[in-house]
Amino acid sequence: MAVSASAVSIAMKYFSAKGLKGRPAIENENDYNFMLQAWTDDLADVDEKVFIAACKSLSGELTFFPAFAEVRQRCLDMMHGKPKQALEVWSGIKRKMSAVSHPYANPEDRDAVLASITCPIARETAGKFDWKAFGLSDESDESYHKGQFEKLFNSVRDRVGIKKEVVRLGVAAPSSVRGLVGKVSEQISEEGGAA
Repeated sequence: MAVSASAVSIAMKYFSAKGLKGRPAIENENDYNFMLQAWTDDLADVDEKVFIAACKSLSGELTFFPAFAEVRQRCLDMMHGKPKQALEVWSGIKRKMSAVSHPYANPEDRDAVLASITCPIARETAGKFDWKAFGLSDESDESYHKGQFEKLFNSVRDRVGIKKEVVRLGVAAPSSVRGLVGKVSEQISEEGGAA
């Protein structure tokens, strides 16, 4: 079930009850109703139970009322798993490569390692990266390549995130806008490779 206005209202009361500072400035009932509608519209793809759990989680960590973007991100993290960080992915690929015989020279071994990477962003980044860099033992060279891998990983993650948001907005848009959103999504895919 999608997030309802009553769930958003409960979350706001929960944040207040936990003593979070910086309550949104709502001057009248119309403003409050508009805020409720905006949140429910933009959380249409989130299950209400996930939303409540995300709000409870945030209320235990924050001292100020969360911005909508913080709540939405926590919901997405709970629904899809928190995105992996680049250096965590780097270490995981190095571990996987140490388990195969010749990952740097043998394309079949490399393909096996790539296929075993479950995160699509990590798999795409690893597929675009120079595999010899994963085998370097010199610490200064490895630090340089880790930095390059992190830049590429973040670029792929940002492009995929933008594409997902464009698609999400297109689903909620009127049919006259969906065609335009589809074209933008295709262009993002063409410019950065398939997600």
